[in-house]
Amino acid sequence: MIETGVYEGKPVFISGTEKGIDILDENMSIISSIPYEMEGVEQIESIISPPGNNGLLALKDSETGKWGYVSIEGKLMIDYSYQVAQIFTVDGIAIVKAENGLYGAIDEKGEYVIEPQYNCMTNFSNGRSFAQISKGGEGILIDLEGNKLSDNKFCFSSFPDVVDIYIDGLACVQDYNTKLYGYIDDYGDYVIEPQFIKANDFVNGYATVTGSNGLRGIINDKGEEVVPCQYEDMTFLSEDGVVKIRKDGLDGYYSIDKGWIIEPKYKDATGFFNGYAIIKVNETIKQ
Repeated sequence: MIETGVYEGKPVFISGTEKGIDILDENMSIISSIPYEMEGVEQIESIISPPGNNGLLALKDSETGKWGYVSIEGKLMIDYSYQVAQIFTVDGIAIVKAENGLYGAIDEKGEYVIEPQYNCMTNFSNGRSFAQISKGGEGILIDLEGNKLSDNKFCFSSFPDVVDIYIDGLACVQDYNTKLYGYIDDYGDYVIEPQFIKANDFVNGYATVTGSNGLRGIINDKGEEVVPCQYEDMTFLSEDGVVKIRKDGLDGYYSIDKGWIIEPKYKDATGFFNGYAIIKVNETIKQ
């Protein structure tokens, strides 16, 4: 059984059974059952998606192998006609791969709002999607109508397979020409010029980056270094602004607001999760 997200403010669960697929509410009561022949219940994640904001779930037809969309109640709403079908986002649009092998976008009625013409596309975020024109080619930024928003070109392979590309109003991108990372706004303009070997999404106004020297640091949303790029390794920032930093082969913990919480002294350590971290002292691992 897997939790698949939230619909109308409540969690929805999906369970694979011997007879097919059960969709359940927060009380584990069955909302609907969909007859389905599968090789094993562990296959469930590869044949059905989480529900979108509109309650539609992408489902792979067991006979044709094509994808369509069903409602929470198990009713087929959009016919099985796609090679690939993604989750509907808050914009009411889903990315699909059509019979011609190219990607486009459909609305809740299954009508194309962006004709299938791209080699690949990311899910829409903030009304924006990155589309790859041809295999191995550059990525461009488009809006909900498919309009190109910027002349800047990006490395499409650098985008993660997630729903939200824009975090804190900025998207982390790899420039197609320089292969360096920077950050753009909703219009595809660089707010922070491409200058980093590697960069991560912003968390509460800060992001971890790798400078041209190959060492890691932290920047604010103006691109200013608040922690210089001089450290060997650094984990993602936690929500409370704490990061694990490696210096001279040892790990410690640094706070954006308070500075060093624990100076580097551990042979190995993890980032904090739910207030705890695992550390290695000599050859002993402690929590």
